[in-house]
Amino acid sequence: GVWKDAAVTAVVHVAAGSYTNKMGYVLNTPVRIIGAGADAGKFVGGKDLNALNVPMFKVTTNEVELSGFTVSDCANGTSGKAVWLNGGALRDCRFERNTGGGSGGAVHQEGGLVTNCVFTGNSATAGGGLWMSAGEAVDCTFANNEARQTGSDGPEDIYDYSGKLTAVNCYLGDMFVKAGEVLTKSYRKGEVDPKFASEKGNYRLLPGSPLIGVGDPVSCVTDAEGYAIPDTPSVGALQTVSGAGATEPENLVVNMGGSVSVSIAYPAGLVGAGTLTVVRPDGTLTETEVTDGATVAVPTGLGGNYSLILSVGGESY
Repeated sequence: GVWKDAAVTAVVHVAAGSYTNKMGYVLNTPVRIIGAGADAGKFVGGKDLNALNVPMFKVTTNEVELSGFTVSDCANGTSGKAVWLNGGALRDCRFERNTGGGSGGAVHQEGGLVTNCVFTGNSATAGGGLWMSAGEAVDCTFANNEARQTGSDGPEDIYDYSGKLTAVNCYLGDMFVKAGEVLTKSYRKGEVDPKFASEKGNYRLLPGSPLIGVGDPVSCVTDAEGYAIPDTPSVGALQTVSGAGATEPENLVVNMGGSVSVSIAYPAGLVGAGTLTVVRPDGTLTETEVTDGATVAVPTGLGGNYSLILSVGGESY
């Protein structure tokens, strides 16, 4: 069904934290459920939910809105491991590591609106990130999702079952194409190089990205992390390399030749492997896996300004 914004008056605010659910949530009455933001509010699948073969959220009316969450690690054979959507709206959410059979690794959509959402690292039989037969996607980013159906194993971010997808200002990644979809300022993988801050989960746009400032004006006023959308928005869920928990890139201005040693220091409490992204003066970039305390030699064969971005724990610094 079509999202009925004006019909919803009941609001539930969910405090920051990580939540699991043994039975899943069936939402069939008008309500807005608003989380603390995708970085602070998390719904995580567990063995009880996954054993039941049900989605984390099942939306059966066009008068429900979910916003401000990350939904992850739902692993079962149902369609739409994170959300089964038949009407209603999803806003400002991140879907990651939802896996299994069926259609729609993260979201199975039969109507409604998905806006300002990031889909990454999900998989299913068809439509690793999103399987849809009707509905609209606005200001979304789809990347690094996979399908596992016979004959087409491999990258597949979206499966448009009926050719009825309407997408505005979306980076669609690998999309199973059927005639009939309406794509406005929306691009598939291979049509443009988005120049993400990292191909490993940080989908903010680096300076020089062809997706910056080329979108159509839409009704959203902030991006997926709460940053203002300009009059001429960028394509995707995240407007620029800046974001929650991030700073502008560190800049090096160097003469031609040689290299510069960069010492890696993680913010307090973060551990594990990270990625150092170096944006060269000509706009090309390199990525190097790093750990806390490491020293990395950055080649500086070109004179000019180099931007350095450290990504670790899902954030960039």
